[in-house]
Amino acid sequence: IKAEERQDNGETGKKGLLDGVPQAMPALLQADEIVERVGRVRFDQLTKMGDMAAIRETLKELEKANPETLAIRMGELLLGIASFAHAHEVGVEDALREALNRFRARFDRMESDALAEGKALVDLSDDEKAARWAAAGQTDNEDA
Repeated sequence: IKAEERQDNGETGKKGLLDGVPQAMPALLQADEIVERVGRVRFDQLTKMGDMAAIRETLKELEKANPETLAIRMGELLLGIASFAHAHEVGVEDALREALNRFRARFDRMESDALAEGKALVDLSDDEKAARWAAAGQTDNEDA
């Protein structure tokens, strides 16, 4: 039926495996979908990128990257992490969103505590910020 619909719409030829993955989709979701689809045909390059040893190697390459290759290495690392997450049935978009929510809550606690004492974060030393960050994290540990 889908093939007939495509033919009726003037589309010819068979679509590629990745053609149905919208490029406008958020990149992490796109990575997860692509890992899923290439896995269906047992193409394991992305699976290999998601191997912990490969992720460690990519991290080493990232540390040595020059400004011209930094974005390339970062993209490879993110794709490897997305592949690792997929293999462990972790939704990368949800995992990142949850991590951001935890960061925001902790940062907000740190900032609120400073403001309650009449201090702005920008005026604190790095050591004071680190101590406040650690104190704000204690609430996370108590809640868990």
